[in-house]
Amino acid sequence: MSQSALADWLARLTPVDDAPLIAVWGEAHRLERRFYATPEAPPDDLVSSVRAVMFRKSAVMVVRDHDGSGHIMPGGRRESGETQEDALAREIGEETGWRFETARRFGFLHFRHLTPKPDGYAYPYPDFFQTLHVVEATDHDRRRIVRDDWETHSRMTPIARALTAVRNEQQPILRLAVAARGL
Repeated sequence: MSQSALADWLARLTPVDDAPLIAVWGEAHRLERRFYATPEAPPDDLVSSVRAVMFRKSAVMVVRDHDGSGHIMPGGRRESGETQEDALAREIGEETGWRFETARRFGFLHFRHLTPKPDGYAYPYPDFFQTLHVVEATDHDRRRIVRDDWETHSRMTPIARALTAVRNEQQPILRLAVAARGL
C-alpha cells in the first residue's frame, strides 16, 4: 500500500487517543503511536506484531516487564511467513504459558517512525501496525514459557486491580477490550 493510500485509509478512521503518544525505542528512535478501536484490519504486510488482551473469567493477564512496569498486551513480532493467528498463539505461549480460544481483533496500534530508518531494520518503515485481539485463556503450562530479557512474569489479575497496575496509556485499551469481550 502506498503512503498516500495508507494516509487516506487512516483518515477514514477515528483514533481513540486525543493526541499521538510519542514512544522511544532504544536510545535514539522515536515513534508516534495511535490507538484505533475498530474491527477493520490494517494491511497485513504492515503488521509486524500481534498482541492480545487475555481474559479468564473475571481476570485479565498482566505481564511484568524487566523494569517492573505492567502491561496487558502480551504478544510480539511475527516470524517470516507466519500468520497473525500463529504468531499470536506462539507469543502468548512463550510469554505467559497460556493457550486461548479464538482471537477476535478489536483494534490496532499504528506506529510511525519519526527518526531515520535504523541500520539493519528488517520491518515495515516508516509505518507499521500491531493488531490487538481479545482472547479467552483455556489452559496453562509453564513449560511453554520462554524466558528472555523483556518479561519477568505474568499473572491473571482482577480487572479492576489491573486498571490501576498498568500504564495510563493502556487503560483505554483494557476498557475497550472488556467491552469487545461482550460478556
